[in-house]
Parts: sequence; structure tokens; C-alpha cells
Amino acid sequence: MKRFISSLLLISLVLLSACSPPGSSKLQSIDASQVQDLSPEKAESLSLPLTNIANLNPLLSKNSDYFHFIQLVYEGLFSFEENGNIQPLLAEHYQISQDGRILSITLKDNVYWQDGEKLTAEDVAMTFNGLKNLPDDSPILLYLRQCVGSTQSFNKETFARAMVFDERNVDIEFDRPYGNMLAMMVFPILPSHLYTEESLAQEENFQLMGTGPFQLASYRKNDEIVLEKNPNYYGPKPYIDEIRGKILESRDHQAQAFDSGQIDLAIFREYKWDRLRDKAQVRLESYETNKLEILSLNSGRPIFQGPQGQALKKAIASAINKQKIVDSLYLQQASVAHFLINPKNNPGFFPENQVYYSTESSKQVLNQAGFTDTNGDGWLETPEGDLLQLDIRTNLANNQRKTQAEFIQDDLKNIGIRTKIVQMETQEDEWGLFQEDLQAGNFDLAIYGIEFSIIPDIASVLYSNARLNFARLSSPKMDEKLSKLALTQDPVQRKQVLTEINELFIEDASYIPLVYKQDILARDAKISEDLNPNMFNIYGGLRDAYISRD
Repeated sequence: MKRFISSLLLISLVLLSACSPPGSSKLQSIDASQVQDLSPEKAESLSLPLTNIANLNPLLSKNSDYFHFIQLVYEGLFSFEENGNIQPLLAEHYQISQDGRILSITLKDNVYWQDGEKLTAEDVAMTFNGLKNLPDDSPILLYLRQCVGSTQSFNKETFARAMVFDERNVDIEFDRPYGNMLAMMVFPILPSHLYTEESLAQEENFQLMGTGPFQLASYRKNDEIVLEKNPNYYGPKPYIDEIRGKILESRDHQAQAFDSGQIDLAIFREYKWDRLRDKAQVRLESYETNKLEILSLNSGRPIFQGPQGQALKKAIASAINKQKIVDSLYLQQASVAHFLINPKNNPGFFPENQVYYSTESSKQVLNQAGFTDTNGDGWLETPEGDLLQLDIRTNLANNQRKTQAEFIQDDLKNIGIRTKIVQMETQEDEWGLFQEDLQAGNFDLAIYGIEFSIIPDIASVLYSNARLNFARLSSPKMDEKLSKLALTQDPVQRKQVLTEINELFIEDASYIPLVYKQDILARDAKISEDLNPNMFNIYGGLRDAYISRD
């Protein structure tokens, strides 16, 4: 929604341009009763869902619902746009040194904390330098570790430090020229007049004080957090006066709370929203995530090694009908995946040399590699004359994964490959047993999900001996490119390195990405304007939202 110009000002401008004689700048007077109020109706409140808030500290909370909610209060030096672009937020200007190790930032001059104190470089330096005092498992430190990447070491004490230059200028000096340097600067800035570097890890009695469009009005533990419009906000003021965060027992209660009108918005991360499609009072907005469903081929197995094994992997890759999975299983609220990175959340990267669905191509590759059906029973034999049979493992208690396994089984049957979907010996802790099989390499084909951070650390999957490299991919060339990517800052050069990584990824074919999942934001139709949610900030559109009069 475009923000409204004052009705009186708008009419005055029209009269000035249309009614004054040439050379005259005299304004014609009008009666106030003639001015139509075009402003949107103010809302007393909107209610959003929250669950299980252990503490209010945005640097410590591991609650993903709270992560999005609290962005209405706190801001970072930079922020992500819908497509993953990084833009200055509290920063007005920035510059990276020639050696790529120093990020110099100039703050905006008109930003104030919600108690009226002015934002300064001291606030930035205190917050950044204080991150080292957080627990190692805090979400902010884990995020910074992912930005650094699996190919690089990370020491929270020494990897970077902030130095105040003057009231508006601060330098962040890093130990290396990290490629994701700007992405590291999206953490919430806290006020130095309320906190010290040592107290940033405080859990109890944490005082919410940000620079965002809303500020804390009240908090009742295990009940609700109430936000109100921030009168000191430097940007356009929100139309909505109050935001209520309703603390529910669990996410399972969110749909019920939305149906009963306890909350005005609900986030559906699983596919339980279809019943809402035809409800006139509900609007659904989908958004891309970094949640990936993937098929791993165990390159440690002899069947996938050598030229024949490479041909088999490529044949499997082109035999899988990913679009059928999207259309039939995910109600079209997903997109076909070709690489680990979702290009819709990562600007400037569009995978090239994609593998497309073609059973005829798969059959041709297999035939040229010596896989044939010598006895005419419809199943291929290996070049050595053995029956070609592969097992498929997944956590079958997950109905989506079970169906994906069945789809893939049918696709491979179409090219003559016999498969068996393996049932666990016991249904107790099936997911745990499946994870053990992944770690130990007890599979031929495995289907599972990966949820990458906002900044996908693809090296955690592709680097030799990486913790999530279940396919046992081992490529010195790939390792070299991943290490280079971690330290490449120039966008053009990063795109080139990513393209080279993608080419190696497709050539190896140890991993077959299936789909990128989408999440759904359901909202009451009384909320005018699309909220344009995204995985970086679900509620960013609330600043411009208002309540419809209809």
C-alpha cells in the first residue's frame, strides 16, 4: 500500500496547479467540510501467534515465532529484502576496505530509541562486541558461524571487533574478508545506555528497547506481549496502533486459535491450510523458504562408483518427476529444486545446466553404460550381469516422505530400476534410527529434509567429510570452490564461483534436490493490503497495513 498524502495537502496542490491563473501562486481557500477523509481506519489491535517464550532477549531466544515478532521492535544495521537482497537499515552508508577486512558504517542521523535517547555508534559497538559473551548455542552466534561457513574456522573472541570512530561512525574489523560480511550485520542493535557487553546475555528481567515501528506496552508471561505504536520512530508511522502477541501452548494450537478468532494471522508451516482456500474472510499468502527436500545417493556404495556408477547417478537424476511431487503432494505450494540454494531467496544466482526430467534420456545413459535387460523381465541388470536393485530409506512415519519414496520408486521402475522401500525394524524412534542410518551410510538412496539458515551454508553438505555430507561426496575441486566462495565478496565473482559449484554439483549427481517448500501466512480479510511475507521477516508488511472499513 502506498502511504496516503494528507487529503488537505493533496486538494491544495490540485487547486494550485489547476485553478490559479498563469504566474499566480495564490492558494484558494476551501471549507474543511469539503475535505474527504481518505485515511485508513485505525485498528485497536491485531493479534499474532507466539509460543513458548523462554526469555525476551532477542539475542538469546530460539523461538522462531518470536524471531519474526520482535522485528517489529528491534532493527539491525542491515536487513533482507523479500528476494534476499541486503539493504542498509540503521546504516545510512557503508564502505568495505580494499583488503575486504574492514566494514566502515555511518549511521542514520535521525534514529532514536523508544525512550527518546539517540542511536549512536557506541550502541553498535557495545552490541557487536558483546556477542562474544553469549552462549555458544545462542541463535546469533550460530547464525554468524553459518555466515562464516563450514570451510572456515570461527572463534567468537577474535573473528571480528567493533571500534567507535565518532557518534555516527563505527568500523567492524574482521580477521578475514568474509563473503557474507553484510549478512552478518542484520543482528538486532541494543541500547548501550541500558546494557553493557557483559549484560547482553541477561535472560531475566530483560527490558525491550528498540528503534523499530512498535514498542513494548505490556508483557504477561505465558499469556501475551502487547506492542504499541512507537512515537519516536524515524520512518513512516504504522496505521495499526497495537499488536498483541498471543502466547499459545504450541504451534498445534495456532490453527484452532485462528479459526476461533483469537488471532488475526497464522503461519502454516505444514500443509494443513487447504481447508482455508474457500473461506471468504481469509486471505492466504505463500512465501519461499530455505526448506529443501532432497534425495541422497550413497557414493560410498560400489554401485555408484566409477564411470558406470556415475552414469547410474545421472540416469536416476533425470528420471525423477519433481513437478509431479510439487503438484500432487504439495498442492503446488512448493517449487521444483535444482540446487541446494533456493534462487528466489538468493539474488543474482540462477542455476544453469539444470537436470530436466526425461525417462528416455535416462534409459539411453543406462544403456550406453552397459545396464541392460537381458531376460526381458523389465528390470535392468548391471554390466556384470547382476540384478540392479536399490533400497530407498526415509522416515516412513512422515506421510509426505513416504509418498515421495513411492513416487520415486515408480519413476525408477519406468527406467527399469527395481527398488525396495525399507521399513524400519521398529517404529519406536523411527526418525532417530533413520538418522543413524544416514550417519553410518546404511542406505543406497535416502530421502530427507534440510532447513538451511537465512544464509545457506552449502559447504555443510558438499564439503568433504562435512557433518551433513550424507552422500559421501568427495571432490577436491568442490572443496576448493567452497573455500573460495566463503571469502569472495564481489557479487559478480560470487555468482561465477556459485555457477562453477553448481556445475560440479550436477556433474557429480550424488545429491538430487527435489522441492523447495513454501510456507503460508493466513490473515483475516479485514487486514487490507498484502503483507508480502518472506522467510526473512514475516510481519514486515504490518507497518503499512490497516483495517478495512468494509
